[in-house]
Amino acid sequence: MVTTNADNNNTALYVKIPDDLKNLDQWGHWIRGDLKGDGSGRKKDLRQLHAPTLRAKSNDPSTWAPFNDVYDATEKGADGIWFCIAEENGLVGFDFDDCLDENKVVKDWARPYVDALATVSYGEYSPSGKGLKFLTYARKQMAGASNKHQINHPPNGEEIEVVNNKFWCVTGDVYPDATDIREGQHIVDWMCQCLWPNQIPVQPIDVGGTPNGKPAGDDGGNLSGFNASDYEPYQDYVCPVSDTEKAREALQH
Repeated sequence: MVTTNADNNNTALYVKIPDDLKNLDQWGHWIRGDLKGDGSGRKKDLRQLHAPTLRAKSNDPSTWAPFNDVYDATEKGADGIWFCIAEENGLVGFDFDDCLDENKVVKDWARPYVDALATVSYGEYSPSGKGLKFLTYARKQMAGASNKHQINHPPNGEEIEVVNNKFWCVTGDVYPDATDIREGQHIVDWMCQCLWPNQIPVQPIDVGGTPNGKPAGDDGGNLSGFNASDYEPYQDYVCPVSDTEKAREALQH
């Protein structure tokens, strides 16, 4: 059984946060707030360090602060800290909601993705203790700051979100062996093909090599002819949700 102190904002855990993140002045703190007006008190109200009555903005660096300043302030009473992922950082984040069972064991639907990301990412237990979050160096090929995949229909809270420009609540409660941010483009491309096959762009992009020494499809490198199993880095992975042939067919229509 894996235990987690994420929900208790244990500031002693912050020492485990990678210096890659700490060295960026993109931090702030959050408090629990009743943002929905329903009395739940569980929504996160992300605040500016130097203007604590004002909410931070993901597109306004003037509302962010250095890590050490935020750490000192958090020890005095905030509920947690956040890092703002900015696209220019070259970071991609994966947020798994409700992916842990009552014993904090990864659920079957999330296991293939979690195991792959743990090899290239810094991973944490989420503030709720019910989810996992991973950060890796890569480029998200789909448009938009965030893309979500519902595991069940109708949705039941089990969800995967990929982001490259968003606030990211940080706990320091590290997922086992996922201690460093490393290059993870091949994992990100594989996951995006599995989970968002219809959202892959059609413009030429760099997918990290050519399959078997040949161009990626007949379209000069577009992912419309991309089959992850053709690429050596992907050969150990199979799409848990949709196999590569189905993903490929979806891209071609």
